[in-house]
Amino acid sequence: NTTTSAGNDTLPLPLPLLEPFLAFVPAPILPLILTLLRSSALRDWLKLFLLGGLLEAARRVLGQSWTLDGFFSGLYLHARIEREDEAYGWMLAYFTRLPAFTRTRNFCVSTRGKGKAGSENYIEGCHCSECSRNKPKKEDDLGKRLHYLPAYECDYSFWFAGTWVTVMRTRNNESGAVPMGVTPLTMDALQLRILAISPTRGRAVLERLLGQAKAAFEKDEEERISVWVGDQYGGWSRAASKLRRPWSSIVLERGVKEKLLTDARDFLASQAWYVQRGIPYRRGYLLHGVPGSGKTSLIHALSGELGLDIYVISLSKRTMDDQALNDIVSQLPPQCIALMEDIDCAFKKGIAARVSDDSSSDPAQEGKAGPAAPPGQDLGAVSVGSITLSGLLNAIDGVAAHEGRLLFATTNVREALDPALIRPGRMDVVLEFKNANRLQAEALFRCFYPVEEPGEQADPGKSKHFATPSSTPTLTIDPLPTVDPTADVLTRAARDALASCFAAAVPEREFSMAALQGYLMLHKVDPVQCVEGVEAWVE
Repeated sequence: NTTTSAGNDTLPLPLPLLEPFLAFVPAPILPLILTLLRSSALRDWLKLFLLGGLLEAARRVLGQSWTLDGFFSGLYLHARIEREDEAYGWMLAYFTRLPAFTRTRNFCVSTRGKGKAGSENYIEGCHCSECSRNKPKKEDDLGKRLHYLPAYECDYSFWFAGTWVTVMRTRNNESGAVPMGVTPLTMDALQLRILAISPTRGRAVLERLLGQAKAAFEKDEEERISVWVGDQYGGWSRAASKLRRPWSSIVLERGVKEKLLTDARDFLASQAWYVQRGIPYRRGYLLHGVPGSGKTSLIHALSGELGLDIYVISLSKRTMDDQALNDIVSQLPPQCIALMEDIDCAFKKGIAARVSDDSSSDPAQEGKAGPAAPPGQDLGAVSVGSITLSGLLNAIDGVAAHEGRLLFATTNVREALDPALIRPGRMDVVLEFKNANRLQAEALFRCFYPVEEPGEQADPGKSKHFATPSSTPTLTIDPLPTVDPTADVLTRAARDALASCFAAAVPEREFSMAALQGYLMLHKVDPVQCVEGVEAWVE
């Protein structure tokens, strides 16, 4: 080793390493280079430079997808919840209330109602805190309100039960084109990632999370019923959430609704009886009669009384065929109400038969028949959509037919239906709905103008909207205000006297319940004027 001096400092120079470089350095600048090499600060910066370079190289290597993602994916439990599943609604409602979402800067804005948060919770005339909060503002466009939903392809993370959970809302549309008949919303899904060392731990956290989300959702929806709509791809989508209709608001002939409610409750409690005797556990109801007589309203109120959701099966869709019908029927939950409205319109045979029978006596019905069938083909085989009578019968009570459901079919003309469709075993209970009689008119009047006698007060422990006389919550009707605030309060006796006068002025079996309700709506705050003007309205 050779020692080179410059001032009082010395730097040992390893000749084997430096000689090749120093040979090319000009002599005038050689002292300057040696001085820089003897500086401790420069040596420290060179160390930092080398260390930073090594760390950056390691980051780039570890950042490759085949190493980092593969490592962490082994620690995550991945779960996907499709929009057609009920759990999608549970998780979406639960997550939108968490701080992880309420404090986010990324979200979607929608005017579509999403259950309890929508304006469906507002009841006109009620002054409780919930209705005051949900009352649509005057400047709102048709009462629409803004709802905030998770943005697509955006991660939202939060802690749950000591576990890190990430939620992402996705849309399964990789090709960029939406299939015909499918809305983009039906392709939504929620992706859940749960950080857990073992799959057992991850599944336990997932089940606990879904359990809490379901409990919170059912608590919000305990005073409501859900309406589901089937599509041609075999899935169900939640179309609406409605307040339960009070059973007392249904005005039918004496004993009709009581008979229906008793039969439905007996069926739901008799599964073991059906199984022991080898009878298919299914029940069918055919409601037929004049339009506006309360068939659909009865089903709505019955679903709230029984606590069952309504699943609407639309047979008139042109994209609905036998296979799609069997798929959606097979996806029905164990206990529910399956509804087929206007079942006679599913086939042109029913429409043609009705028009043919009525055209001879009613010229106004001429020209309403559907297109004629091709030569040599029975008109009954021509359906509006792609559903055949055989496919419909198999869906109702075939070998693969679903059990445990209450099937309701409505029609305005029973004679338009094929006898095979309404035989016992497919339609077990047949109820006819006629125009209103005087007893129904009187009961409807009383329903429109409820009164509270002095001393009658609502139970403070019950909901502001619902009373539970039979452990089933139903919507209560608050007293409507009178036109003149200084007028005397309407007593029960006065109301009953007005109801009798109103019923006496209505002809027997001439007007439907919907027609009478339409007239009462014109005078919903003035029963006296309603009675005084009913004769002129009848004429």
